Amino acid sequence: MKKILLIVICLSFVFTGCATVEKQELDKLEKRVTVVERKQESLENRMEETVVYSSTVEVEEITPQTGSQISMTKQEIQLALSNAGYYKGPIDGKLGQLSRQAIRDFQADNGLKVDGIAGTNTQKALMPYLTK
Repeated sequence: MKKILLIVICLSFVFTGCATVEKQELDKLEKRVTVVERKQESLENRMEETVVYSSTVEVEEITPQTGSQISMTKQEIQLALSNAGYYKGPIDGKLGQLSRQAIRDFQADNGLKVDGIAGTNTQKALMPYLTK
């Protein structure tokens, strides 16, 4: 009878210990999941900021000579860069790394502010290459 009681007591300690270890492991996992979720949220926010930034490429301006509006689409920017010999990628309207590098190279060679953004001055300089 003493052996059975001793076995029951030992088993209860073993199971209680296992439950404590499992609880600690679960707590650690929950903390790691929270950290990963925060990182994911931060990355998603940064991606949204990037999308907003890249959608500001189109610029409209009123020229003093004609009073008409000039605005180049992203595809027109790529086409003009391609015609000028700076862009070798597809004309797809997506201003990715190739397009941005082509814009920077064009800006550097034409004495413009090198920022990779096809703003007003860059679009003015690209206009002659749009009709080639």
